[in-house]
Amino acid sequence: MKPFLLGISLVLVTSTVMTQEVSEIILEQPPFRAYSAFWPNLHHVLWAEAWARRPPSAEKPAGSLPEPLTANLTEDERRAWETAVAYYDDEVADLNLLFEMGPIRKLLMTAQGNPPVAGLPPAHRKALAAAAPVYRKHW
Repeated sequence: MKPFLLGISLVLVTSTVMTQEVSEIILEQPPFRAYSAFWPNLHHVLWAEAWARRPPSAEKPAGSLPEPLTANLTEDERRAWETAVAYYDDEVADLNLLFEMGPIRKLLMTAQGNPPVAGLPPAHRKALAAAAPVYRKHW
């Protein structure tokens, strides 16, 4: 019975991901495909970077990044990235991962091209839009 339920779950998850039209395929092993979506990836990196910069006192739900984010950023790129990380530190990092960040992740999974206009506070959308070119270019 467990293998049957696992199979049903996998089919449902796979069909859900495929209907979201996420364009960047990262792995294909027929009959399975794994996708990577830009906006949720950027969201998670900004969230982890915000936590990584906090003092090493309390438990950090993000842990540490597997590799430090290093790059030769221009002054404008550094300013855009730092502003986005500061926004995440102030407004997003302390949200509950399951209940408060779940809807954000779902919204970002469906975004194509630009961050969604509806469903995100304007400051959140602005932070993502400013950090996106830096993330695309360097990481």
